[in-house]
Amino acid sequence: MPVNLPTAVKAYFDGKNARDPERALSGFTGDAVVGDETEKHRGHAEIAAWMAATSARYDELSEPVESRRERETLVVVARVSGNFPGSPANLTYRFAFSGERIVTLEIGS
Repeated sequence: MPVNLPTAVKAYFDGKNARDPERALSGFTGDAVVGDETEKHRGHAEIAAWMAATSARYDELSEPVESRRERETLVVVARVSGNFPGSPANLTYRFAFSGERIVTLEIGS
């Protein structure tokens, strides 16, 4: 990856791209929340189900290309390619942490 990311965030992208939810979730708290499109997914089971569904639907791969801090949030821009209109597209991932673990992730354009 061309950008320097915290371990939890790198594990998320590596695991999501490898279709390995255990690795992707290794840096999340047990009660973490992921927001994508208009839905919220709470806890490891819901987040893992969301990951599997989006991977099956879009067959996407994400490559982080930029990261920056905005107060308490880490903002990562990733180039996402897959089976969806407009692919590839840049999406913005906003990570909030408790210590070194991810508590929220909001994904948008």
